[in-house]
Amino acid sequence: MSEPAWSLHSQLKKDTIDIGDLPLCRVLVIKDAHYPWLLLVPRRPDIIEIIARRARDVAWPRPVWGVMPPLPHDSEEVQNFISALRRKIWLG
Repeated sequence: MSEPAWSLHSQLKKDTIDIGDLPLCRVLVIKDAHYPWLLLVPRRPDIIEIIARRARDVAWPRPVWGVMPPLPHDSEEVQNFISALRRKIWLG
C-alpha cells in the first residue's frame, strides 16, 4: 500500500525559498531576515508543524507568524548562503 501524497503548504511556498530535497525532507529558507532559519519540512502527509526558536528572536516568546512585517534578505547575501548550503548538503 502506498503512502498518501505529500505536498508543501501553499503559505510555505509563498514565504520561503526552496533549496532542494534531502532523502527525508524539503529544505527551505524563510523569506524574512528577522528569522535566519532553515526549515526542514518532513515529506510526510501527517506532519503539521516543526519549528525551533532562539529566545532572542524578535517575536519571542510569541508565535513568529505575523508579529513583524517580513524583513527582506539582501539578495546577494542570501544567494551566496544558498549556494554554499547546497554545496555543503549535496544539493548542487
